[in-house]
Amino acid sequence: MDALSSIASNVALPLLRQFTYVLMYNSYLIELENEIQKLQREEKEMKHSVEAAKRNGEEIEDTIRDWFSRVQSSIEEAQAFLRGEEKESVGCLDVYSRYTNSQRAKSLF
Repeated sequence: MDALSSIASNVALPLLRQFTYVLMYNSYLIELENEIQKLQREEKEMKHSVEAAKRNGEEIEDTIRDWFSRVQSSIEEAQAFLRGEEKESVGCLDVYSRYTNSQRAKSLF
């Protein structure tokens, strides 16, 4: 019985964890789209705040400018990934592509 539980914890659980990427493929893509939209809203809100600060004569810190460039870069990367997914339209039997693309989508959000 101990050998069975050892096999389950050392082999089956890691395999199941990896197989989850394949099963959650569509959910991860939807979650990535939602995160892109959320980030775009936050960027828009921050732009309004920065514009208001500029009108009041306040100086904009370099960290804010860096934040904007990182956000834009992240949004572009995620959108490029999603466009690639639309073009590729992975078939349901292409397990390896679903696995790797699902991992990539998960890492982007």
